[in-house]
Amino acid sequence: MQNLNLKLKLIFLVGIFALILLLGVPVNAANENIQLIKQSDTDYLIYINGHLQETFEFAFSDDSTADKETLTYLSAATDSKNKGNYIAYINQYTTQKQYMWARDTEGTYFVEGVELDLSSAILAEQLSDIQNVTKKIAVDTTQVKEEEKEVNGNTVTVTTGKVVFINEGNYEYQIIKLPNTTEYNELMDLAERIAKINTETDMYTKLELYTKFNTLYSKLSSELSEENWIDVQNQEILQPEDTKNGDKYVLWIREGNVIDAQFLTSKYVEEKVTEKIEVMLPLTYDNNTLLIVLVILIVATVIVSIRIKSLKKEDK
Repeated sequence: MQNLNLKLKLIFLVGIFALILLLGVPVNAANENIQLIKQSDTDYLIYINGHLQETFEFAFSDDSTADKETLTYLSAATDSKNKGNYIAYINQYTTQKQYMWARDTEGTYFVEGVELDLSSAILAEQLSDIQNVTKKIAVDTTQVKEEEKEVNGNTVTVTTGKVVFINEGNYEYQIIKLPNTTEYNELMDLAERIAKINTETDMYTKLELYTKFNTLYSKLSSELSEENWIDVQNQEILQPEDTKNGDKYVLWIREGNVIDAQFLTSKYVEEKVTEKIEVMLPLTYDNNTLLIVLVILIVATVIVSIRIKSLKKEDK
């Protein structure tokens, strides 16, 4: 019985030791710190996080346990002629491409046996299409609607937002008010982050945002129900009446086969109407005609007084 217990304890300890060893082995996730653009069936551009501004060497293998020192290394290219980002690449001559290694000019490895999932690469045309979202159908999102309403017994001017279509057309729309599903909330977050992209934003960060946005945008736009499309009236879309100031919503718009989206923040402002009371002041010396008449009356009075005194003297 004691021998059995001892064996069970040994087996348990060996299992724990093996688990610790397994946990201690680094496992690289597919495309870890890597973003890919697919230019064709054979050509891919590879952007490595934190290594866009410095040259490096890279190599591929279909064996994750390959000796990295014996691999054939290529020099990084640039994605444009004028101060482009340094990138690795796959082309028609790349025979092995499942795992990747990369090292700097001093021989320090910063990518070691990372698995490449080429199926997750963003297509070059998708990248262009994403950057055109909110611009496919021309609209003006800065205009407002103003109207007077009775609120709590007071007359107020209510200002709300609206979307106005620039060009004449037969448009339809769907409004998704946020917060909504996890996917819609994330789509709005990504759209807001993409809107903040500027010249200081590196290409890796851009591709990371564009790739996530493209996946969600494609999925959600394909799930829009045909019966939920509403015809646009008077070439404008008013924000929902129950919307509060600062509420966010995704506005899907469609013309024919073209679908676009706007990512909007509602506007709702109430201003109490102030009555203007005009007091009409009597017109006195500001009126030249009355002034002339007054002078004439004064002169006439003086002349009459003088005449009366003269007649009195004659009577005496």
